Amino acid sequence: MALRSGSSVIVAAPTGTGKTLIAEKLLADVLTKEKGVIYTSPIKALSNQKYRDFGALFGRDKVGLITGDLSINERAPVLVMTTEIFRNWCFAQPDELQNISHVIFDEMHYLDDPDRGTVWEESIIFAPLHLRLLGLSATIPNIYEIAAWIKEVRHDEVKVIVEKKRAVPLKTNWIGHHGNILTAAEAQAEIKAQSDARKERYREEKKNE
Repeated sequence: MALRSGSSVIVAAPTGTGKTLIAEKLLADVLTKEKGVIYTSPIKALSNQKYRDFGALFGRDKVGLITGDLSINERAPVLVMTTEIFRNWCFAQPDELQNISHVIFDEMHYLDDPDRGTVWEESIIFAPLHLRLLGLSATIPNIYEIAAWIKEVRHDEVKVIVEKKRAVPLKTNWIGHHGNILTAAEAQAEIKAQSDARKERYREEKKNE
C-alpha cells in the first residue's frame, strides 16, 4: 500500500520472510502502467540470478541485464544492474531514467559498508527525484536513521517496515572432535571430558618425573 501511494519504502526482514515477493509485486504493478523499474544488487552474480528469475516470471522480453561484463536487452522495462551501474547512470545518463518509476536496492545494508557505502549514498542522493525507492535487507541496524536521511535529501515520504520473526528459526549445533554434530549440552560435555583427560595426563606425567 505504501508503494502504491507514492512513498518510498525500506524493508528489513530475515531471509525467507518475503522480501523478494514485495519486489516482484512492485514489478508486476509497474509493468501494468507501462513504466520501468530498475533492480540493483551489490554483486554481478546476484544480478545474473535476478535476471534469470525475473525473466522466468515476467518473460525474457520484459527483463534486461546490465553489468560491467554484460548488456542484454537494455531497453526492457525491468532492468537488473549492479548498484555501481545505476550510480553511473544517475551521473552520466539521467535521461535514461525518465520512464523509470522505481528503483529497488537489494542488500541495502551496504550503505554502512566502509568501502562501498558511498555508491549507495550517491545513488540515493543523485537519483532523479521522481523515482521512488524500495530498499531491501535482512538487517539494517540504523534503519530509522537511514529513512530520515532519505527523507531529508530527497524530500520524499519514506515508510519503514521491520519484521524480526524468522520464517526458519536458527539452530546452533557444534562439530565434535571426530566431526560428529553435537548439541550445545553434548559439546560442553565433550569439552569437559577432553579437559579432564588432559588434566589426568598432566598429573601422570608429573608423577613420573
